Amino acid sequence: MAVDENGIPIPPEELQIYNSSLQDPPYAKKFAFVWVAAAAFCVLLASPRLWRSLRSGRFFAGVRGIGEDFERDSKYESVLAGGNNYSPPSSSPTTKQRIATIVRGWCSALITWSLYSPPLLRLDVGH
Repeated sequence: MAVDENGIPIPPEELQIYNSSLQDPPYAKKFAFVWVAAAAFCVLLASPRLWRSLRSGRFFAGVRGIGEDFERDSKYESVLAGGNNYSPPSSSPTTKQRIATIVRGWCSALITWSLYSPPLLRLDVGH
């Protein structure tokens, strides 16, 4: 049996107690890096939708709830007051807008699929 300089026996490797101060830091750094990278990737994927909701004013709608803005000059014109001047939009969507609509539709379908939960199993694909 091995002995240190003070005469204390040193147990074999397989009988030594797990030293978390030596083993955990490298794994903790890898774990933190992976989760930060995954969170950044998710934010990057969600950024177009967040940008659109900021531009349209829907970003904080879930927090504020539904309300009306009486201070702004409204562009709303009553149908009765304005007469029957409705004309459908004449311009058709561009190819870029069509592609963006198709991509958003597929992304929405994939998000919906990730929430599918098989019967009798309380986990979905998103979990």
